Amino acid sequence: TAGIIEGLFGTTATDTRCAANGVLGAPPGMGGSPTNFANIPRGIKIGHWEFWHANWTYPTADISEILIYRRKLNYAERNLVGSYLADKYGLSTSYMRPLDLSEIKAASDTTAVQTGQVAVTATFSDSFYVEEIDRHAGIRVNMVGGGVTVGQRVIVAGSVRTDAATGERYILATAVLDAGS
Repeated sequence: TAGIIEGLFGTTATDTRCAANGVLGAPPGMGGSPTNFANIPRGIKIGHWEFWHANWTYPTADISEILIYRRKLNYAERNLVGSYLADKYGLSTSYMRPLDLSEIKAASDTTAVQTGQVAVTATFSDSFYVEEIDRHAGIRVNMVGGGVTVGQRVIVAGSVRTDAATGERYILATAVLDAGS
């Protein structure tokens, strides 16, 4: 069965998580809980189930992609990456489905949302604007120090808001994933 396995390795045994297709859970035969890996060796072996199975079996699977980050990703960032990979490989998962900017603008305030791949069209100190690749819709994204550039393609996660002064709809971003340019 195709899927996305995500391992989050923190600095302690209880600061570690494992999930499959966006659902938190310990893999079979691992012992312990999905959030307490006190009895598990603190190493990573790719393509080898050493600590998942007592019999040291090897998986009969193809590995399409491995992503390694220098820091622990927050929930919104993990959802962005998971939904991006699910879309890329045509997988059914529990990650949030990307929405068209028109759908986002129509959503109720405080609704959690995620864009598909969109283009950055303008940047400011506390916000930036994005539009769909085919240019049929755009929206402001509020994020101090967004670190994006005009022309860059990104995926944005956050919640929908309405500017009280202008009535303009915007996304209050919790994460922005670089999707290239």
